[in-house]
Amino acid sequence: MNNCVAKIRQQRKESQDAFAKRVNISRTHLSEIENGKADPGGKVMLKIASALNKNVEDIFFVNDVV
Repeated sequence: MNNCVAKIRQQRKESQDAFAKRVNISRTHLSEIENGKADPGGKVMLKIASALNKNVEDIFFVNDVV
């Protein structure tokens, strides 16, 4: 699943560590999500979207939808 978490987080000048703590996930897991190596579950997607003050669909997307 593709996402723009890193882009938005960086625009807000927030470190991975600080953001991960705010969302209550590990920095490693956040890094994997940002790099597309891990798909977050629904709860984590909602937490991230809420922390970024965005809708889930504005952050997480799938490019190969038919």
